Amino acid sequence: MSCGVVCLSAALILAGGPAARAAEPPADDAAALALRAATELRLGHYADAETAWRRVIALREAERAPTPELAAALEGLGEVLRRRGRFDDAEAVLARALALEERTFGPESRSAVPSLTALGTMARSRGRYEEAEWLYRRALALEEKAPAPRTVKVGGLLGNLADLCRAQGRPAEAEDLSRRALALLEPILPADHPDIARALDTLGRNLIDRGLLDEGEALLRRARAIDEKTLGPEHPEGVVVLSDLADLELRRQRAPEAVKLYERVLSIRERALGENHPDVATALNNLAVGLVAAGRSAQAEPLYRRALAIGERALGPDDSSLAATLDNLASLDHDAGEDDEAEALLRRSIGILETAHGSDDVRLATPLQILGEVYRVQERLEEAAPLFERALSLLDRTFGPEHPRLLKTLNGLAAVTQDKGDTARAEALYRRSIGISDAAPDEVWPERAVGLNNLALLYHTLGRKEEAKQLLMRALAALERGAGPHHPSVARILVNLAAVCAETGQASYARSLYRRAADIDATVTEAQIRRVSARPDRP
Repeated sequence: MSCGVVCLSAALILAGGPAARAAEPPADDAAALALRAATELRLGHYADAETAWRRVIALREAERAPTPELAAALEGLGEVLRRRGRFDDAEAVLARALALEERTFGPESRSAVPSLTALGTMARSRGRYEEAEWLYRRALALEEKAPAPRTVKVGGLLGNLADLCRAQGRPAEAEDLSRRALALLEPILPADHPDIARALDTLGRNLIDRGLLDEGEALLRRARAIDEKTLGPEHPEGVVVLSDLADLELRRQRAPEAVKLYERVLSIRERALGENHPDVATALNNLAVGLVAAGRSAQAEPLYRRALAIGERALGPDDSSLAATLDNLASLDHDAGEDDEAEALLRRSIGILETAHGSDDVRLATPLQILGEVYRVQERLEEAAPLFERALSLLDRTFGPEHPRLLKTLNGLAAVTQDKGDTARAEALYRRSIGISDAAPDEVWPERAVGLNNLALLYHTLGRKEEAKQLLMRALAALERGAGPHHPSVARILVNLAAVCAETGQASYARSLYRRAADIDATVTEAQIRRVSARPDRP
């Protein structure tokens, strides 16, 4: 729910480190109260900031203040309400500010830029991406055509657009915009300015998306250092970068380290925002993802359910931001064999996304793919296949035909196609998956191993045992390199490879593979090893 670079007004960007509390101004001094409200906002004291902004608005309305001053106060209140998770209230206040500015100065005045930017950020945080882009681009056009464009504003808007393009699956545009934003801001702002931190974070995430993990991490750590200096280590806005670092640890298959960071993010947000804030729901969801990756699924389920309950209370039962948690909880249910529950959650997720964003939104690919897998396991192949096909079409159109985001769906569609008896098409799909994974960064090893293993099993059924053996050896190497030699999935590949080796006259090697598998997984039995022991080696 948290956002990237938000440009409201210069008053909201204050230099200096964290402080205990802003000084109390006279109750009838609107300018001093506005400064206090901005300070409280920066310090993360949102309740005090809201009280101060409401007092400023009342004073400005009573004295019939010039429109820019009242609009700025409305924008400040809107930002506080957004950070407190009261999104409907925030949008209403910001819309009032925009109408006031347009009525007074006309629709082409750059006075509307802060309100347009804030409304764009609201739309983005609620998944209304087309609306957000229109608002951001309108604000950027107004700023750039002004007689003296404000470089900081332009840089902030470019950063906002970069975040939006990343969320929409437009990585090349996102990286270009984030580089332009940083290039504009670095020459004119101090190196430890909060806007520099936001720009570094945005570019860092885009580099990580491209597989440039070390370069991206370096930028994230620079951003985090700035946040700790200017906001303090416990500020709720500063933990955005901390969460991004946790995402990076998860991508590097370092789940325990990711869990520690996610736990810290959750703790900070709960203390600063309360237990029922939408950002707390996001933190709970992310921590649950980390726990699943760390093999602690039992601890993850109550976190997903708590995140879902918070989101439903704060945003309503049909808000599109709930879809990710619904999908994650459904995946957990599916893994536990509770497919009826998983199906209900996934159908709810699909319905929410289709209602909010239409049938062509790429976010539908995730629940479609998971539901396809549920149906495949239930042998409902005629229902599963079109779900995978639709998910693949959405991903292909959004990311391109060679993007690693297609791998899981390609492998799922290939498995369904194989189950339906179309081995030629299944082979083509597996080969496409393997080709993409071979050209992708190493962290796609889970899907690389799945594609190699599944194609090997297909070849085994077709009697192409030498080809199957070579593919299984590649799958084993991918798993051992990515997950380590003792991961449970390694045992499954070892068993498959042992079976093929036993059938191709390598019984001694097969026995050694089975024993390795038994050391990892106790379900690999001595009976399996004895059956192979009865086979002779072939010369």
